[in-house]
Amino acid sequence: ATVFPWEIALAPAGAPATGSAVNRLPVRVTSVTALGPRIRVGLEAPQPLVAEVTAGAARDLGLAPGVAVVASWKATATRIVAA
Repeated sequence: ATVFPWEIALAPAGAPATGSAVNRLPVRVTSVTALGPRIRVGLEAPQPLVAEVTAGAARDLGLAPGVAVVASWKATATRIVAA
């Protein structure tokens, strides 16, 4: 299964759940890469994830390697791919 980076929302570690996304996973930032006005964020989890956020969101969350955050996404964002 896979989730597109733009489908993953990030929140500070320990933040209460908001919205309707039920898939929540504590993760640690491994990389932060600028791609034009967007930021790609590598995440350490049981299965590596990549999120894509705005530069403002990255700044507000203080994203940098080693920072703990919560990744969340809606179940409908999960895609099944052939092995």
